[in-house]
Amino acid sequence: MDLITELNQAIEYIEERLDNDIQLEDVARITSYSPYHFQRIFNYISGISLSEYIRRRRLSVATFDLQNGEKVIDVAMKYGYVSADSFTRAFAKQHGITPSQFKSSSISMELYPPINFNITVNGLNGLRCRIETKKAFNMFGLYTQVEKNEKTMHLEMEKFLQKCVENRWYASMNTIYGYDQDTMLHRAFMKSGENQFTYMICQYMKDGIYLPDNYRRYHIPAGQWAIFHSEGEALSDLWDRIYSEWLPDAGYEIKDGTAFEMYYGNAKKGNVRGEIMIPIQEKKDKVYKAGRQGRLCRVKEDYTLSGKYRIEEFINKDEWYATLGDLYQVVSKKYPNGIYWNIDPKSNEGKHVFICLDEENRIIGKSHAMIYEKQEDDAPGYAEHRIFMHYRVLPEYEKDEEALDLLFESAYQCALELRKQLSNRACQICIGNFDFEERYNCHIEKKDWPEYGSIYHLNTETKDSVSTIDTIENITLREFSLDSMDIIRQLVENDQICFRDSISSANNYLDIAKGLYLAYGAFVRESDGKERLVGSVVTEMEDNATPEITGVMVLPEYRRKHLASTMIQYVIAALHKKGYKRTWLVCKCVNKEALELYQKEGFSIYSHEKRYMKYI
Repeated sequence: MDLITELNQAIEYIEERLDNDIQLEDVARITSYSPYHFQRIFNYISGISLSEYIRRRRLSVATFDLQNGEKVIDVAMKYGYVSADSFTRAFAKQHGITPSQFKSSSISMELYPPINFNITVNGLNGLRCRIETKKAFNMFGLYTQVEKNEKTMHLEMEKFLQKCVENRWYASMNTIYGYDQDTMLHRAFMKSGENQFTYMICQYMKDGIYLPDNYRRYHIPAGQWAIFHSEGEALSDLWDRIYSEWLPDAGYEIKDGTAFEMYYGNAKKGNVRGEIMIPIQEKKDKVYKAGRQGRLCRVKEDYTLSGKYRIEEFINKDEWYATLGDLYQVVSKKYPNGIYWNIDPKSNEGKHVFICLDEENRIIGKSHAMIYEKQEDDAPGYAEHRIFMHYRVLPEYEKDEEALDLLFESAYQCALELRKQLSNRACQICIGNFDFEERYNCHIEKKDWPEYGSIYHLNTETKDSVSTIDTIENITLREFSLDSMDIIRQLVENDQICFRDSISSANNYLDIAKGLYLAYGAFVRESDGKERLVGSVVTEMEDNATPEITGVMVLPEYRRKHLASTMIQYVIAALHKKGYKRTWLVCKCVNKEALELYQKEGFSIYSHEKRYMKYI
């Protein structure tokens, strides 16, 4: 994205929030520049400081509120003034009339309009620039702290320079090197805080030179520099041209660091020439601060969902420009260093984190993928990789159906992208809505999750009440070998199966499932001759993977372990008849005795239970 587009987006952001608190960091976040450099760029191109622009715009739109009959105190509070008096003074200073006088008159006001950046550069006439890679070097000199105030900072710098000349510090710096006392010195500008910078009168420092106590030594690391030459042109004008003419179309961006005004020659002899040196780097992927946590993310690929939302990828706070395709773990208290892995079949696990942003750069939710490779204690035939895609919407968007749908869709699209990067190896995708801040070992425990991606916990309901059954020999398992949606629809319509969460949520999960699901309803014919539902079993079939019995539910009035075990046994037998020789069992309701029974009968069954995490 080019600089002019970013500046116009920043203006749009400001216009939408004139009646709210506007922070420099939030505005700069829309661009690819730090708050410090964004403020300088805005000032040079627009000719007005950002704070002054916001003040003028607020006082301009406030006139419409006053015309609509709103009270002065209400308008003052709306636009961030602590009192009606402070608002009145600011209003009168800009418009030449008080708010009360304006309300009671029919005076037409000349308002300050929104800025629209549309810059055309014609040839960059006379702007001489060269790009150099310099080794690290040292400077020494005298410095002062200057407040970032457009009205006062230039005066402060001139006063400091005059002080250096009057106290002969200026001349002594040249004397140290044997230069003529009138040789021009250089000036450095270093960021030292959000509201101030360090201004330094300096000279190159050679090795072995004694440095008096009142001088400061400053190390400049190696890097690329954009160097602009000037002869006769004031450097203040050259700064303006750099930001307004060169930077918008340059293939570089300004890097945080020290900028220099370099002066060469002797002022008295009239042979002074000047240069501006700015640390630069090639333009990289755009970097954002993401939400209240202040974490950083960058655009990896355009996962655009609509004009209002987009997906971006978290990266480690210290890795500003990481390699494309890497997996990153979000910086947190538990993982302060932000561990990351490449997508590599040899990696045991990876964590890929995404955020979903609305058109105003506000987070609506987060999603992350845990990627697991086949382990030694996994069942034979298990998919090479499994992507567990977890997502969570922020509380303020929980009732926003569009945001929820887009976040779910984004999680699915991100999972597909990861699957593609894994060369589509037998890779199962599981998507669920879990607690984002917790990291779960998906192979060991299911916790009490209401959904487990493409593994479903099913509840069953019946209107009939039966106290006991004496035998289980007359249980009938009815198979629903339909597509996923038809299975759920048929079971729900017959009051045979219900999800813990809403049916619409369940439909969404099943709608994107790519596997084949076999659902069995277990019925018993009782003494009165009626057949009643006692439970259900759901089996998920994955390509190149073993079948999984992913859900077993027995109604409370029939809840006996031997009943659940028998139901599963029937399903396993049915699967073996279909040619599946191995089954992955993920049910907690099956006891050890049942597993031993299956083993004796020749079934190869594997369990997610930690104590059964072995071949049995």
